[in-house]
Amino acid sequence: MDAIFTWKNLSSYKELDTTFFWHYARIAVDSAKRFHKTILYTDKQGAEDFKNNGISFSEVKILSEIENFKGTIFSLPKIYTMISRKEPYVHLDFDVFTNTKYFTTESFAFGYPEVDLTAEVNIDKLRYLNESYVANYDNEFYKYFDASIMEKWDWRIVPNFGVFVVNNPELVKITFKSILNKINGLNVNENTNSHYASFIEQFLFMRYIEMNDYEYEFIYKNNPFMFKDSNTVFIKDKRINVSYSSGIHNRINSLKFVHFHGYKKFPTFGNTIVKKLITKQNPI
Repeated sequence: MDAIFTWKNLSSYKELDTTFFWHYARIAVDSAKRFHKTILYTDKQGAEDFKNNGISFSEVKILSEIENFKGTIFSLPKIYTMISRKEPYVHLDFDVFTNTKYFTTESFAFGYPEVDLTAEVNIDKLRYLNESYVANYDNEFYKYFDASIMEKWDWRIVPNFGVFVVNNPELVKITFKSILNKINGLNVNENTNSHYASFIEQFLFMRYIEMNDYEYEFIYKNNPFMFKDSNTVFIKDKRINVSYSSGIHNRINSLKFVHFHGYKKFPTFGNTIVKKLITKQNPI
């Protein structure tokens, strides 16, 4: 199974440097290399960018759909990559540290649910669901789905696609093609609303696999790593005060992966702790 990545630069180079994107990307790629062949799907500029930053892959593929993409909905290049795949794979975001060989016996496996209201409901979860998904449906996507279809959706679970393991790439291809065909009225090359990205990639994909009764699983029932602030994280729901002298590599060794989701909000963490993961003293 290949570990695949997708890249289309939709940010400024200044932003990528100041948020330590390249440090996280190096961790993501080099840690995945320990267990999988790594492939980057990108455009010509993206291939050059990673080369210039000293981040190498087993293979780099220039995808015409990514080369020609002009919009800002950042999940679309990832979807084009997955549509192109014929062999099983795990698609990883560039803020994922890999500590295991990815595997599933189901058609798909997700790292963890981004939203899960089946076990616990609180105001913060409801607000997140509304802001990230319900509002996008009300503002745009109601145009493409009849109310009779929407009424059958289970809004309680939305997967996170930071780690997406695929045993059956044909089902993913068919599903995403169906989604893109359904929302054809949304001009993805001109639309500038990046907030639609997760709705298309995560929310709609989940609704389609539920409608078709495809089998899936979550590697973790909850996100095993979450930021509290630049000095504090939660690992398996345990509050950890991070040591700036030793980093966190010993703390995360028990996890199958770490998704540094939201790292841009914690630049101090990126500038100190994460850099230790790519030093000679603390190799990944």
